[in-house]
Amino acid sequence: MRVEVLFLCAAAAASMGASATVRQSASAPGGAASSQAAALSDGMAANIDRAMASTMNVTLQNDPLKNVFANLRKSTNTNLVVNWAALARAGITPETPVTLTLKGATYEEVVRCVLETLPLKGTRGNYAVGGNTLEVTTNAELSKGASPQLFQIERAILYSPTGRATPAQEAEHARLVGRVVESELLRAGEPLDKKAGRAVAVKGTSLAANVSDRGQAILEGVLSRFAQPVKPNAPVANVLLTRKGRDTEAALRKLVSGPGDLAALAKDPAKAATFNVVVLPAAAAELAKPQPGELGEQITPGGTVLIGTAEEMALRWPLVVFDLRDVIKRTIARAAKPQPGVGEVQDRLVKAIQAAVAAPGVAASGGRWGDIGTADGTGPAMVVSDGLLLVVAPVAVQEQIAAEVAKLYK
Repeated sequence: MRVEVLFLCAAAAASMGASATVRQSASAPGGAASSQAAALSDGMAANIDRAMASTMNVTLQNDPLKNVFANLRKSTNTNLVVNWAALARAGITPETPVTLTLKGATYEEVVRCVLETLPLKGTRGNYAVGGNTLEVTTNAELSKGASPQLFQIERAILYSPTGRATPAQEAEHARLVGRVVESELLRAGEPLDKKAGRAVAVKGTSLAANVSDRGQAILEGVLSRFAQPVKPNAPVANVLLTRKGRDTEAALRKLVSGPGDLAALAKDPAKAATFNVVVLPAAAAELAKPQPGELGEQITPGGTVLIGTAEEMALRWPLVVFDLRDVIKRTIARAAKPQPGVGEVQDRLVKAIQAAVAAPGVAASGGRWGDIGTADGTGPAMVVSDGLLLVVAPVAVQEQIAAEVAKLYK
């Protein structure tokens, strides 16, 4: 393994909440004791937040995972501990080989990409930061334990195209919020089991959730999307991607514009001169088939393009809530008398958007827009509710929808 630490930034790199990496500033990660490596004392270890923004080049070629983490720990002088027991439950051992090449990636991005390349079973790799320590673990481990919390959701349900929502609308909106929250938790791998008390329930303007700390972070992200929907003409990429991610997305679209382009990039990542490409294990296996299936991509907060199978990438598609209320009002105001009703205009707008933006095709969806919280969560979803349009789709498709909403608003 070769690790070259290039420089240290003054502040930690920006982090988007995609699958809710847990950051605990006040206390050390819970599984740290299971690491085989002794943590450095506070006086010896570098500040973890500053170190995670350090930039490095990494070249791995079938390196044992234990060596990868040992070298990262040594080269950054940080407290990096590994919950080997959690990894073992997902089929990963200290000897699991890692092959990865990254240039100019932050320490945090390197850890993230190492975990993405591991062939974990039934869960995904993740990490927690706290007590000046970075702990490598899994989503399954982070989802253990649950604590009840009450969320006030007035801002997420008191919406209407014409003013304050009616009691009937509030009740319907509350049911939708509960359904969307459950769907997003399940898509992120957070276990829900009503018999075991791990559940989400909505009553009035309150939402009660008995989930893990990670689950609560996901839940808060969903509620914020309802409370602050994307307005017409607002750049949706600013909501979904970091600045580094937006730069990567612009460069990626120049390389991937037609059928087969993503597979060609996966086979030859060197085509990407300005960003890193990581091919996930399932995608590598798919590409080895005589007739490989469809692939998908995700851009990480650090600007790396992850390429995986369409189905596994669909589980990472973001939820976006678009605000159509001003579009509806403007459309009605411009219409000839007798003016159409809110419901009629809303339906017309959604049909126009669906006609202009095709649903991304994955095997589970058959290329059709589905509902949120149905089937296995791997299909594109579009739901409209009293002026809000909820969409689960790739970033590129979300940008197309935002552009169409802007057209309808003009």
